[in-house]
This record gives sequence, structure tokens and C-alpha cells, in this order.
Amino acid sequence: MRKIVSLLLVGLLVSGSVFAKNAKEVEKPRRDMAVTWNPLSLLMLTASGSYGIALGERLALIIPLSLTYVSTGISDNSSSASSYLFGVSSGAGLRFYFSGGAFEDGFYVQPNVSIGWLKFGSDGANSLSIGANALLGYSWVFDSGFMMNLAAGAGYTHSSVKTDSSAGAFKISGVFPALEFAIGYAW
Repeated sequence: MRKIVSLLLVGLLVSGSVFAKNAKEVEKPRRDMAVTWNPLSLLMLTASGSYGIALGERLALIIPLSLTYVSTGISDNSSSASSYLFGVSSGAGLRFYFSGGAFEDGFYVQPNVSIGWLKFGSDGANSLSIGANALLGYSWVFDSGFMMNLAAGAGYTHSSVKTDSSAGAFKISGVFPALEFAIGYAW
């Protein structure tokens, strides 16, 4: 009787390990790069996105790029005038993932630095801004490679505006909220 019970226990242990081996979760492929786009930036008449590359297991370098262009044409019978707003900004950020690897599901913190330039019309003002911010966010990466980021934080921005007229120059600086909603693809 002891032999039968011993054989049954050994059989259960062996079959349990076989089933456990088959039930293991399939590992996700490592993703080393990502491209994202912020659709909400269009509300500010700006197209913005970013490129990311993994530097380590839980670290990624993020390079953002934003472009702004708005043109207005005003005309009447005697003359026509046109004005525009053109701008570009970029920077760099380091994204530290708390759990999982780079470009996987999980929470992250991301300090950033940025520089931007705006031009108001052909005879208008120029603006140069520099800033730094920190974001706390969450990243979802699906098996297909589709990804979505949602983050919030705060940052300091200093902007200097110079005009061609006699008004001179003025500066704007302060602490502002920083938000990120981005969709993209990681591979």
C-alpha cells in the first residue's frame, strides 16, 4: 500500500511540474526603440512627437520634437497683409522605468530639458525659451508594439521675447504644469 501511495505522489509531482512548465507565460520580445505622437498637441496648433531608444534594461533616452506653423491672411480692397507664427522645439529626456524593462508596461519618471524658438511674422518678434521638467507616468505596450503613455508633472520655463519695434524685449518665466498623452509604436 505504501508503494502505491508513494508512486501516486511521485506521479502527481511529475505531472504538476509538466503542467506548470506548459502554463508559463510567454516572454515578450525586448523592445529597444519607440516613436510616439501626441494627438492633443494639435489643440495648441502644434505637431509634437518623440523618438526613444533604450540605453539599458530600465533606462531610455527620449528625444522630443515639436513644430508649430499658423498663417493668417487679412485682405481688403486696398491692401493685403499676412502674418504667421512659426516655431520649433526639441530637447532630451531620460526615462527611468520602475518595473519591467524599457518600453514595457509600467510606471516611469522622466526628467527633461528643452529649448524652443518662435517667430511671429516677417517683421515681428522672436522668442527663445529654455526649460526643464519632470514627469511621472505610465506606459502601456501591447503585444503588437502599439504603445500609449500618460504622464503628468511640473516644470520651469524661461522665455525671452525680442521685438523689432521700439517696444524692446520682455521675459516670461515660471513653473507650469507638464502633461503627456502619446500614442505610438515600439519595436
